[in-house]
Amino acid sequence: MTSGTDSNPGGDRLSVGTYVVDRDATDDPDRAVVVRLPDAVCATWEIEDTDQTVADYNPDYSSEAPVAIVVFEPALDSVSEWHHSDPDDLWPLVQTHDLPYYAYPEPRLEPVGDSLAGHTHTEPMTIWFDGACEPVNPGGHGTYGIVVAQGEEIVHEERGYIGEGEGITNNVAEYEALVAALEHTQAEYPGAPVTVYGDSQLVIRQLTGEYAVRSPRLRPLWQDARRLANQLDVEFEWVPREQNERADALSREAYYEQTQQEELDKRRERAANEPMQITPLGDETYEVKGTYTVDLTARSCTCPDYENRGLPCKHIFKVKQNCEQS
Repeated sequence: MTSGTDSNPGGDRLSVGTYVVDRDATDDPDRAVVVRLPDAVCATWEIEDTDQTVADYNPDYSSEAPVAIVVFEPALDSVSEWHHSDPDDLWPLVQTHDLPYYAYPEPRLEPVGDSLAGHTHTEPMTIWFDGACEPVNPGGHGTYGIVVAQGEEIVHEERGYIGEGEGITNNVAEYEALVAALEHTQAEYPGAPVTVYGDSQLVIRQLTGEYAVRSPRLRPLWQDARRLANQLDVEFEWVPREQNERADALSREAYYEQTQQEELDKRRERAANEPMQITPLGDETYEVKGTYTVDLTARSCTCPDYENRGLPCKHIFKVKQNCEQS
C-alpha cells in the first residue's frame, strides 16, 4: 500500500486501538482492531500488489472517505504482547510480525466496545483454580471452581459442571478450571500482570514446561490454556491444597448442586409415574395418600424423606404436577 503520514484529525474519526467490525459483513463478523489511520482518502490509497485503490474496491462509499487500516483479532492473537501494547505500538508490532492488514473506508467500520487503551489494565490480578472428579476418578462428575482477584479484592468467582463418565478425570477438570479463569481474565482485564495458583502439580508444571503433555485427552486443553496464557503477562505457581481452599470449595459446591439436581429429577419422575390420592385441604395445602400434608406455599411435606433431607419429595412434585394439569 502507499505510505502516508499517520494522523487522527478531529471529528468522528476512529481511534487507533478501537475494536471494529465490517458493517457490510453478513452473519457474525470477526472483530478487528484499528492499527493505523493514514493521512489518506480512499481515492488515493492503493491496495498492495494491485493497481486499484480502496475506492475501486468500495464503490458504495465516498472516494473522499478517510482510510483505516485494521488487523483481525485471530491474526493479532498470534502475538502474545498485543493485548498490553499501547495503541501507538500497534502498527510497529504489525510490521515486526508481518501480520496481514487491510484498508477500509472508515464509514464501513462500526466500533464495537471500547478501545484497546480502554481495555488495558495494570493492577496485578491473581487466579486460583481447582477441579474435581467425584465420587470416582476417572469417570465421575467433573466440576471446577475459580477465584479471580484484582489486588486484594475478589472480583469474580465461578463454579461449573463439566460432565460425567468416560473422559472425565481430575486433570481434565483442573484444566477446564484454568481455561475458564484465563478466558475471564483475558476478556475483562487484558494487559494486567497475572499470577495463577493451583494445587495440581501436573497442570502447573505442564504449563511451565517442566512436564511434557503426553495425554491425548489433555493436549487440546493444554493448548487452549497455553494460547490464553500467551495473551497475558502470566506466571504459574503451585500451592498446597490448604492454600487453595476457596477454589476447592467452589468445585465441591458444583458437585453437590449437580448430584442434588439429579436426585430431584429422579423424584420428579417417580412422582409422575406413581398414582397418589390427593385431597385439597385449602390454603395451598393438600393431603397425600391420606397420610402426609403438603404445603405448596412453603414447599414442605410432613413425610420422613422431606423432614430428614429438606429436599422436595415426590409428594410435593406430585401435588405440583396435579395442580399444573388441572
